[in-house]
Amino acid sequence: TIDDIIDYFGVQFDMISLDVESTNIEILKTLPLDKMGVKLICVEYDGRPGDVINYCEGFREIHRNGENIILVRI
Repeated sequence: TIDDIIDYFGVQFDMISLDVESTNIEILKTLPLDKMGVKLICVEYDGRPGDVINYCEGFREIHRNGENIILVRI
């Protein structure tokens, strides 16, 4: 799991980008964003930008187009 990778290697992720066709939000919700150290997220929001924003507590939206939303850690 991503937790195992972080624990074993001590890895931090400055940015993540998700575009996996219709399952982006579900996958995003499995990621421990705080533990990962994520500073920037770009995700295809599958017509549900509110779900992405609500999950990404501590982030703010900096850009959105017809398919993607970009959030930065506050």
